[in-house]
Amino acid sequence: MKTSKIEIRKSKRNGQFRFVVIAANGEPLATSESYTTKAKCKQGINAVIGAFNGHGGDPNIVDTTIS
Repeated sequence: MKTSKIEIRKSKRNGQFRFVVIAANGEPLATSESYTTKAKCKQGINAVIGAFNGHGGDPNIVDTTIS
């Protein structure tokens, strides 16, 4: 059974790090901003995970397309 995951990637161009949320089917769902260190990238991952866990796994979704 495949599961979703978060990959840390390093840019060959500038050496910076970013994380990518990968769906269970292998497709990327979201890409983070660039971080100068792997430690800061991991902090970004923990912030995202903490935001979802802090809401009991049910994030506050805001639809800004409604006029």
